[in-house]
Amino acid sequence: MDINLDTGRDRLIVATQGRGAWSTDILYCEGDWNGDGITNSIDVLAFLNDWAAGSEDADFNDDGIVNTQDVLAFLNAWNVGC
Repeated sequence: MDINLDTGRDRLIVATQGRGAWSTDILYCEGDWNGDGITNSIDVLAFLNDWAAGSEDADFNDDGIVNTQDVLAFLNAWNVGC
């Protein structure tokens, strides 16, 4: 039997030996870049540092290219808040 449990990065999958598999949504805030639970200017600076370094993490829109479109997408998410 082949079971594919890869549902994307927004889900947590827990499988047990012989008991089944459960999944749940992972709640996170895209604008909280540093993951400290607060959306503030530090997140913008941290994102811009990653973006300027060309980090794959800064490919915010997941199109495979780190460019200004990622900055705009991040700023939109940051502006929405959590």
